[in-house]
Amino acid sequence: MPKRNVFSWSAMIGGFALHGHVRKAMQCLERMQVEDGLRPDGVVLLEVTMACAHAGLQEEGQAGRLEEAPKLIRRMPMKPLAPVWGALLSGCQTHNNIDVAELAARELLMTGNGDGTEEDGAHVQLSNVYLAA
Repeated sequence: MPKRNVFSWSAMIGGFALHGHVRKAMQCLERMQVEDGLRPDGVVLLEVTMACAHAGLQEEGQAGRLEEAPKLIRRMPMKPLAPVWGALLSGCQTHNNIDVAELAARELLMTGNGDGTEEDGAHVQLSNVYLAA
């Protein structure tokens, strides 16, 4: 490919992650940043994080470090979309973190598209966090 961009790297990273090649996905992330000077967007970060979590690579995937996640999300070069906040909210249920869950739910509600989809999902997920805790 003569010129790579965030979308082409995202496709590669997602493909490797989907097929269980987490180390290759991590190498692509590093190459994306070092060789092409590109910053990963929310989709790329989500793909890598989920791949690491599924493979049990806790440190690489930052699993359980929920207090740091909102800062990371806010530093992204673009406005985070609903799936980013939804993924954080899901992680809060797994790790019984009510404080970050409430913050993620508020952010998720603010990203809504007006049809109520995010609102319904946020309330269900937040209630599940409360139930799990």
